[in-house]
Amino acid sequence: MCFRATISTFATLAFLVACGGGGGSKPGDMDGGVDDGSFKCTSNDSVACIDGVHYSCESAGAEGLGLKVKTEDCEAKGLSCFSDLGCKLCMPDLLGCNEGNVARCKSDGSAWDLVEECDPEKTLVCYTGQCQDPCEVAVAQSSYLGCDFFAADLDNAALEDGKDASSQQFAVVISNPNPVAATVTIERNDAPYGEEPNIVTVETRVVAAGDLEVFELERREVDGSSSNRQCTVDGDACPGSEVCVCLDEEQTLCRCRRSPTASGLNDGTHSALSSQAYRLRSTWPLIAYQ
Repeated sequence: MCFRATISTFATLAFLVACGGGGGSKPGDMDGGVDDGSFKCTSNDSVACIDGVHYSCESAGAEGLGLKVKTEDCEAKGLSCFSDLGCKLCMPDLLGCNEGNVARCKSDGSAWDLVEECDPEKTLVCYTGQCQDPCEVAVAQSSYLGCDFFAADLDNAALEDGKDASSQQFAVVISNPNPVAATVTIERNDAPYGEEPNIVTVETRVVAAGDLEVFELERREVDGSSSNRQCTVDGDACPGSEVCVCLDEEQTLCRCRRSPTASGLNDGTHSALSSQAYRLRSTWPLIAYQ
């Protein structure tokens, strides 16, 4: 089958999250200035953060008459801009993440103090100021990365001369964007339909940090399309749970369909039965394509 993106699960990242900064004024927030985005001193206390630059006011001359604008480029210094505080490394007293570990910002915003180490070898990452399981973080972030996928061998296109997708090698491509290796296990359920699951491990492989692996799998088609077998309304020719649907009033043109409203075709957008799909599990959030 042709490869196509299927899975949900982080944004592009080396997964050890650093949650520094945060809590500062939004760009353009100010207690002095004008609506066009520029800054003007309306009092000695006027301050603002605009595009990573801190704006404040000071006396314009020796006599103390008038005010002039004073600026400090926080972004150029690798710092965050806080309108009331100026340029700081982090929000004072904030509990967050620094270099992949739980840390608290010093009261003056100048540095982080280590609170707890999040050891990747113990499958832990720092997120929102806590050591957490990376798979749970992937769910919370609702991105394309995840630890639990189902790969379904769908019908897809039917072409002539052996060019149809069903005749091609079915495979899953796994990409590991993390700074540590991930163990990937592929399983299938060999139990007959309707019976208790019989989970069989197909393959287990370690995917190195930043690497990509292709898992070639046996055909395991999910029959999401209707059989379109000819039938009669009073007969039992339809397989499984399909029903006989007649397309004319005389009930002479009748076909087996998965439901009375089904068109008989499968465009790949139906909900695949997970019992017929391969299940992929990983110790770290990955990107998967089939």
